[in-house]
Formats: sequence, C-alpha cells, structure tokens
Amino acid sequence: MKLISWNVNGLRACVNKNFMEDFKKLDADIFCLQETKLQEGQIDLDLPGYHQYWNYAEKKGYSGTAIFAKEEALRVTCGIGMEEHDHEGRVITLEFAGFYLVTVYTPNSQDGLARLDYRMRWEDDFLHYIKGLDEKKPVIYCGDLNVAHSEAVGTMERELESMARSEVLSRYDEAADICVRADYQEETYKHVLLPMYSTAYTYKGKQYRVLINGQSGRVEGDYPKSPVRIGMIVFAVLLILALVYWYSSGPHMRADTLPVWEEGQLYDYEIEEEAAWAYSEDNLPT
Repeated sequence: MKLISWNVNGLRACVNKNFMEDFKKLDADIFCLQETKLQEGQIDLDLPGYHQYWNYAEKKGYSGTAIFAKEEALRVTCGIGMEEHDHEGRVITLEFAGFYLVTVYTPNSQDGLARLDYRMRWEDDFLHYIKGLDEKKPVIYCGDLNVAHSEAVGTMERELESMARSEVLSRYDEAADICVRADYQEETYKHVLLPMYSTAYTYKGKQYRVLINGQSGRVEGDYPKSPVRIGMIVFAVLLILALVYWYSSGPHMRADTLPVWEEGQLYDYEIEEEAAWAYSEDNLPT
C-alpha cells in the first residue's frame, strides 16, 4: 500500500500549481490532505478510481482535511466526537477491514502561544480518541502534526533562548509522546519517527525557524522581538532621517551662506600658484 500525507496549504491554489499532474504521477492508494481551506461545493475534482472524503471547517477558508482512497471505506467519521474540537475540520477517520486510517491537521499554538492551552487539551483528547480506536483494530494516523520531534533535531537560532522554553520546548516531544503513552514508542519512535524527523521537514512557514540537517523548518511560537533590538532599529532610522535633513537643509546648502565674489577678489584655495585665478576686470571673459 502506498499512502501519501500532504499539507496543500489551500487546495484550490494547489490545483492551479500542477496538483493533478503530481497526483496522477504519484499514483498512491491513499492521499491524505490537510489545510484544504475550502467549503463544500467550492471545488470539483475529477479523480477516477478514488473515493473522496471531506471534512470542512465552519470558518471559511480555514483548516480542513480530505482523504482520497482507491478502496471504499467501511465507515467514515469526521472529527473526534467532541464539541470543542469538531468545528474546524481537522480529523477524518476511515475504517477498513484490517485497520483505521486517521488523518489530522493538528491546531498550532499561534503567535505568542495564544492558543497553547487549547493545544494541550487537544493533545489529551486526541490521544484518548486514538487509543479508543486502537482497542478495536490497528491504527494508522498521519497528517500535519504541527510539531518538531525534539530540540536535538536542529540548531536553534540564538533568539530561541528568550522564548518561553518551559512551555514551547515541552511540545517538541508531542508526536513521539503520543506513541509513548499509547505503548507504540519502542518500535515506532525508534525506527520511524526519529529517522524521519532527523532528515526532513514537512512545512516551511513564516514563524520561528530552525535548521534540521541544513534544511529550514518551523518551530511553533512567537518570534522573539528583543526591546534592545527594536530600540537599535528605531535609533538607526532616526539617525538616517536626521542626516538626510541635515544634508538637505544645512548651512552649506543655504543661498545666503554661499560665497559672493567681488570685483578684484583673488580666487585661491591654496592650490598651486599657477592655477590661481585673479577675478578682476582685466581677466573677465569678453
């Protein structure tokens, strides 16, 4: 079985950027998409041989997930069965004969960690949901987990020191922690998660960046804006403005301060004597 998980960051835009060509070339048995950012009826994909399953966010242009599968699912569930979490189209579960397939677009903590408390509640509730499925049959879950495996996978920028480390860095182990607490840790973490997160990244965004084996990745959290750094930028801007003002309106540019040469005055800036020029009636141009 070939399964592909893909954060498309807006499916309508992705369709205009060779999505269908890539879809056909990859020829996977199952495609799991995250962040589709559309509502029902806003797109019509012609995917012969695939069954389409969608979960839309109530908020327009936000979140959303989809699964395209060659085999028809026995049962389809959207969300995790909890009112707090099921308005943003973040989870689809397909039940097949031998396993459950779950795709998820995990909520991030947003800038300034504004949504961190909600994110931590999500982790506990999503884990409970996955473990409930696992009691019935094996579970395959995939998607955009919005998390880095550990601080050790990358070299952080210096400003990371000023972040709320106790809150932010504790989230690095969330992906592996689900495996640990669900008793999947020994094999899944060692042979799947660790090699995967140590060699690649899944999303390149505008938020805080790290380097993972020389590649750029993202860490959740607010990019620290040091007061000293901001002060230096403001000072530099003011200094430049002051220099521009001085240059454009300083004494050396005022007409009333320019030298006025009178008849008979010697024009000599201590240059070589033969280059000096006497400004008098005798040598005025005719």
